[in-house]
Amino acid sequence: LEKVCRLFVAVRALEIAPDVVAAGFAPANIVVNLESVLATCLKDVRPDAAGLVDSLALDDYYLNSCLGRQDGDVYKALYDEAKTAPYNKQQVMPAHHKIVKPVMQRSKM
Repeated sequence: LEKVCRLFVAVRALEIAPDVVAAGFAPANIVVNLESVLATCLKDVRPDAAGLVDSLALDDYYLNSCLGRQDGDVYKALYDEAKTAPYNKQQVMPAHHKIVKPVMQRSKM
């Protein structure tokens, strides 16, 4: 619980840091220091993250995630999500013709 509390404080401090710096209550480099603290807190909490989220017993709807589904049908959910994603509306992305295709053609020569 202590790790989660530290993470919460780091996130909140980073959110208000610009206002604190603008008001002159802290030096500008505090943001860099807070980002470092946040990275450390995230690293510390990461091994327990799945267990912490599971302990809240949140419904899949609130998590908005295909992973960790109560029904266990992760792969079908991932596939369905990918089918509806906006970046998968086209068979080939426009950047492919502009960037990838010329490189592939040059490498065949």
